Amino acid sequence: MISSDTKYLLNEIYYNGEEKIINKEKITINFINRFSMHQEIVCDIENDLVEVVKEKEADINLTYFYKNDLKDDGYEIIIDFEDIKIYSRNLRGLRFAQKLLEKLIILQDGEIIVPIVHIKDEPTFNIRGIIEGFYGKPWSFKDRFKAVDFLIENRMNTYMYAPKDDKYHRELWREEYPQDMYEEIKKLKKYSDNNLIDFYYCLSPGNDIDVTLKEDIDSVLRKIKAMLDIGVKDFALLMDDIDYSLNENHKIKFRRVGQVHSYICNEVYKFLKENILDFNLIMCPTEYWQNYDTEYRKDINENLVDEIKVFWTGYATIAENIKEEDVKLINESINREIVLWDNIPVNDMEKDRGNLFLSPVQNRSIHMQDYNHIGIVANPMPQFNMSKLTLITYSHFMWNPERYNENLSLDIASRDIGGEFYLGIKAFSELNANYLLRKTYTTSLKKAVNGKKFDILNKYFEDLELAINSIMNLDDYDMLEEVAPWIDRAKRDITVYKYIVQNSHLYEKDNFVHGMFKKYFEELNSCNIKIGDNIIVKLLETYY
Repeated sequence: MISSDTKYLLNEIYYNGEEKIINKEKITINFINRFSMHQEIVCDIENDLVEVVKEKEADINLTYFYKNDLKDDGYEIIIDFEDIKIYSRNLRGLRFAQKLLEKLIILQDGEIIVPIVHIKDEPTFNIRGIIEGFYGKPWSFKDRFKAVDFLIENRMNTYMYAPKDDKYHRELWREEYPQDMYEEIKKLKKYSDNNLIDFYYCLSPGNDIDVTLKEDIDSVLRKIKAMLDIGVKDFALLMDDIDYSLNENHKIKFRRVGQVHSYICNEVYKFLKENILDFNLIMCPTEYWQNYDTEYRKDINENLVDEIKVFWTGYATIAENIKEEDVKLINESINREIVLWDNIPVNDMEKDRGNLFLSPVQNRSIHMQDYNHIGIVANPMPQFNMSKLTLITYSHFMWNPERYNENLSLDIASRDIGGEFYLGIKAFSELNANYLLRKTYTTSLKKAVNGKKFDILNKYFEDLELAINSIMNLDDYDMLEEVAPWIDRAKRDITVYKYIVQNSHLYEKDNFVHGMFKKYFEELNSCNIKIGDNIIVKLLETYY
């Protein structure tokens, strides 16, 4: 039996219900490596039903093969009664296939079941991952190591280091990292390598770089060289969120700022080409969001080395939707390989910092790959653990946008995070939706608030209580610590709501009740932490 969740996540699966049955406590698998003759390939299947042996008589053979016509990270699994054959063109594809195989071998009614199946599964986008690119307190290195684990578990392949408030990334970009921080980045790079995640180092010198000064060019290249020395091969140069007028020195050498930005990016490209054979360089232009052509973009296109890829974020900094017409226009405007930097689920805008954004990704064109888009990186919240739900759904979209279904993916993400308490996690997600992706303050809810229809509002607060009780049952202590302010706020909202229901009829005639309503309104309206659309405050407002 292959679960519906598993089938949903696969591109092609051919399975008629036929199965190999093993009446033993463990199935023995004879592992054969035909993928590579010069490197040892480890087969460490994490399934208590499986024992891997080598060159011994076993219940079934497992052979890894190299197959060049598969996409990077793609794989093919063919299982018959005698053999399991796994094909891929890189180690990451083998790992994804092995993780799937672990799920396919199950125990049912005391028997080990192995499905007779043919699976071919390949990603749509080459670059799939996250960019730690938000404003506010950066993630801890503990969170970053966990992020690497999370990425590979969810068939992503890229982590980009770009925290806006790392002062050595942006404000003090000329300065070398302190040794202790440099060592942490080195450990993170090594951990990424060990887990087959591509680590990108991003530098943001645009605020005050003077490309006519040799010392400024040298400062950029010195920073890049320090990362080359620890094995980094993938880079991004970020010119976002800056005043991009020409300084006096630039005016002498350049006509426009797009030429300046192209120049420094080209210098970095030339330096990388002189020092390493295989690398990636992505540029984030200052005009990173428009879906139309500009003089700045024209200058980038005419002057930037063709091999340098370019970020964009959709038609807006945080795009409510990204339509096919948008990606078509941006492709015509940028005219080179594009990586979507999607500011979802980030909550670093001033008005959003008290909210959690827990919606599944939605309203993104399924045709981006047809218009030169080779990758997507999502910008998460400073709350790493609470970003997981949206990121899991986005990993499904990145792998295969044409099969993506936001409701199915939300169910899977809720189960991954919540286990037996997944309904509460899903409810908490729906109560803390990203307002840019989905409008949750519906007409019916608005009428219920304005009309003080407690029979309808009761359901909202009952769902909120179920959600927080479910979350408090989780054994993920890091997540519980992170979400604690929102749990406390939710408890307070529920307490205040119950008081309103019990005392609403006394509001006009009892001064004490009137005063309590006012006290609660002032307290909750000034609170930085909010639950979703802040329904409790909207309800209290109706009494004034």
